Amino acid sequence: MFRDNFAYMLYYAEYTGIMCIFMKLLDKVRTKIKFKHYSKSTETNYVLWIKQFILYHNKRHPNEMGKFEIEQFLSYLATHRKVSASTQNQAFNALMFLYNQVLELPLVEKILGSRYWGQYPF
Repeated sequence: MFRDNFAYMLYYAEYTGIMCIFMKLLDKVRTKIKFKHYSKSTETNYVLWIKQFILYHNKRHPNEMGKFEIEQFLSYLATHRKVSASTQNQAFNALMFLYNQVLELPLVEKILGSRYWGQYPF
């Protein structure tokens, strides 16, 4: 019950623009996903991909990274971890959600290894 009330308060804070500055990045991701009514499995998968992205780049904040680091991570997934194209697209969508929806830093450039060439439709 408390968790639902807390989530509602976070939705309200984000909706009214009173988002707390001190919220951690992954908490912001979870809040935004819940605010947009995505499924629980989507929330879990997006958070895991974002964690892996941050850990792959030695815990650098995503604000400090951009197109090159995303390309590097996606290439690592394809070459070293040998993930399928659909898994790579899932990781790509999680990173696009992070940059476009949470950090509000649009990455509309071409990103290598994705199926979208040009603007990403967000």
